[in-house]
Amino acid sequence: MFSLTQAQQHPIFTQYMFNGLAINPAYSAVDDYLNATMIARKQWSGFEGAPNTQTLTVHSPFREGGSGSFGVFLLNDEIGQVIAERGIFLSGAKKVRLRQNLYLAGGISGGFTNFRADYSQLDDTGQDAIFTDQNDKSLNFGIGAMLFSDRFFVGLSSPFFSTLAINNNNINPSSNLPYFALQGGFLVDFNSLIKFKPSFLVKYVKNAPIQADLNANFYITRVLGLGVSWRSFDSIDLLAQIQITKNIELGYAYDFTNTSLQRAQSGTHEIMLRYRLIKGPVAERCYF
Repeated sequence: MFSLTQAQQHPIFTQYMFNGLAINPAYSAVDDYLNATMIARKQWSGFEGAPNTQTLTVHSPFREGGSGSFGVFLLNDEIGQVIAERGIFLSGAKKVRLRQNLYLAGGISGGFTNFRADYSQLDDTGQDAIFTDQNDKSLNFGIGAMLFSDRFFVGLSSPFFSTLAINNNNINPSSNLPYFALQGGFLVDFNSLIKFKPSFLVKYVKNAPIQADLNANFYITRVLGLGVSWRSFDSIDLLAQIQITKNIELGYAYDFTNTSLQRAQSGTHEIMLRYRLIKGPVAERCYF
């Protein structure tokens, strides 16, 4: 038996460019400071049973100035009262310097997920076996690599490269499909006050259309960030970030859906809160 639908196996985020560990386990090697980032996303506001997702990521070098780093990624993803997916992932990464200010990092991750589906919450499932309840547990493993400097980055990863089912009561063929991501971006100084960062993300899952994101973010005096994103087959998004203190950053994104659900909902809201442990004077912002 299997289900026709599954929680967003690879949850969608608009502010992923500020939370790279959720996509690439090598990302923890990019910043030299401890980071903790929370994101809460309410998709398709006003649409009953719409996805609701929260994540928390924490990553840090093992020691100040060191080449090794670690990360933790917590996930809670729900679709109404019917489907819920929760997971915890641990990652490790190491970077090597290729030349002055140019690094190559590699990372691996491993974690546990629990996928639950209670189809009794649906109005009418009948006796169709296709709607048999699920409670699936699995181990997930990911890999990734990043080439980066303070002016650009390129990353290739598969955060769900291999999955091992644990005591599954049902078989869900889609849960074992690996997910691949290619991302990149660079930084341009318009003047002493304004920086511009274009970036992209391409995601691929077998038997699904390739999804592409194009992003344009502007940073003003290290305090304010404004941006716009386009996601294929899905939405156009507006983003804003403000540096509240040298350690705390607040972000917000609003998605204008351009799918058939456009008239049935009033957009998607996403809030980000990031803490970056900076000791002493204010450090240069981490743009990637």
